[in-house]
Amino acid sequence: MKRICVLGVGISGFEAARLALSEGGFEVWLTDDYPERVRDRVEKLLSFDRASFFEVPEVEVSKLDLLVVSPGVPKSHPLVRSAVERGIPVWGDVEFAYRFVEFEAPKKFLVVTGTNGKTTTTGMLSHMLAKEGFSVFTGGNYGVPLSVYVREHKEVDFVVLELSSFQIGYMDRFTARGGAFLNVAEDHVDVHGGFEEYVNTKLSLSGRLLEFRVVNGDDVLLKERLGEGSYLFSCKQEGFCSVKDGYIVVDGRRLFSVSALSERERLNLPNIMASLCMAVLVGVDPERALSHLRDFRYPRFRMEFVGEFAGVKVFNDSKATNPHAVLKALEGFKEKSVVLIMGGQNKGMDFSCLKKEVASKVSTLVLYGDVADELKGEFVGTCEVVAERDFREAVRKACLVCREGDVLLLSPGCASFDQFSSYVERGERFNQLVKEFLCAG
Repeated sequence: MKRICVLGVGISGFEAARLALSEGGFEVWLTDDYPERVRDRVEKLLSFDRASFFEVPEVEVSKLDLLVVSPGVPKSHPLVRSAVERGIPVWGDVEFAYRFVEFEAPKKFLVVTGTNGKTTTTGMLSHMLAKEGFSVFTGGNYGVPLSVYVREHKEVDFVVLELSSFQIGYMDRFTARGGAFLNVAEDHVDVHGGFEEYVNTKLSLSGRLLEFRVVNGDDVLLKERLGEGSYLFSCKQEGFCSVKDGYIVVDGRRLFSVSALSERERLNLPNIMASLCMAVLVGVDPERALSHLRDFRYPRFRMEFVGEFAGVKVFNDSKATNPHAVLKALEGFKEKSVVLIMGGQNKGMDFSCLKKEVASKVSTLVLYGDVADELKGEFVGTCEVVAERDFREAVRKACLVCREGDVLLLSPGCASFDQFSSYVERGERFNQLVKEFLCAG
C-alpha cells in the first residue's frame, strides 16, 4: 500500500484525499498550515480507516511515497523541499487525478490558462460545447477539482479545465488535446519568487498540448514565446480569429458584427475569441458556437453589473486580484467617469502599470485594506485619492463622491484575505453595502 501525504486540505486537497481513499491502495496522511480552518474537512476524512492527520512539523517525509500539494502551496514550503531533496514525487491535485484517467486526455482534455479571464473563457467554451450537444465536465481551478470527475466515473465527451500557475507548476505527465493562453501579467510573485518564474511556469503547459495551442496575438510576450505554430486570436491584427472591418472573422469566415455585441460582451471580446477558437478546433461550426453565447451566464464578480442607483452604474469586479485585471476593467469606460475602489492584501505586485489608465479614467480612487497607505503614495497626482483601512468605510466614501452619470467600480487588484475569506465574500459584501449606501442617499 502506498503512503501519500496531502498538503493543504482546502477543496482541492480534500477531494484528492477522497479520491485516494475511495480508490483503495493508499494510506493517506493529511496536513495543513492552518489546521483550524480545515477542521471540518479533516474530520470527514478521518472517518476512513486509512486516513491520519499530522501537524506539518510532525510529517515524516522520508516515509512517504508521494506528496500531493494543493494550489497555492509554494515550492519553498519545507515539506515540498524535503520531498524534492529525497527524490519523493511531488504532484498537484490535477496531476494526481489525471493519473487515473490518463488514457482519456488525448481525446477529451481541453485546458485554459492565463493571468486573467480563465474562468470566463473556460465557462464559455464549456457552454458552447454543451449547447452543441456534448457532455462536458468543467473543473480544475474553475471550482470543481478533477478528482471529483475521476471519483464519480461519469463518462463525458470533453473535460474542460481551468488551470492556475500553481496547478501547472506541479505537473509531471499531464497532457491535454489542446489549450488556450489568454495573457500573462504580474501575479502570484509572492509564491513563485519572481515574474520570470511565474511566466515560465505558465508557458510550460505548452509542451503538454498534443494537437493545438490557441494564443492571444495581442499579448506581446505570448506572441513572442508561443506564437509560432499557434492559432492566434487578436482584436488588432490578422489571426485564426480576428476582428476585420468591424466583424469577428474565424478561419477566413466572417461572422457577427462587434457593434452588435452587448457592452459586457465587448469587454470580454478576447475571452470570446479564445473560446471560439477552441470550439472550432474540436469541430464546432463557428457561427453556431458564437450564437450559443447568447444565453451564457457570466461568472459572478467578474465585471458583474450590480445595477443603476441614483444614476450611478455599479460594477462588481471582486475577482480582479492583480493590477492587469484592473487595467482590463478600466479600458471599457469613458474618461474621468469612474469612482474606483481598489485594495486588499498585496501579493508583491507592481501597480505602476495602472497609473496612466487611472489618470485617464478615474475621477476618485478609494483605497482600502493592508495596501491602502502604500498605494496612496503610488497614485497621488493621478486623481483624487482616498485611503481607508476598513472596507465598509471605503465603500461608503466611494458612494458619497459618486454623481449621476458616474460608474462605481470595485476592482481591487489585490487578494481578499486581509478582511475576507475569499473574493466571493468580498463581492457579496460590496453588493450589500452599495445598496445600503446608494439607495439610502
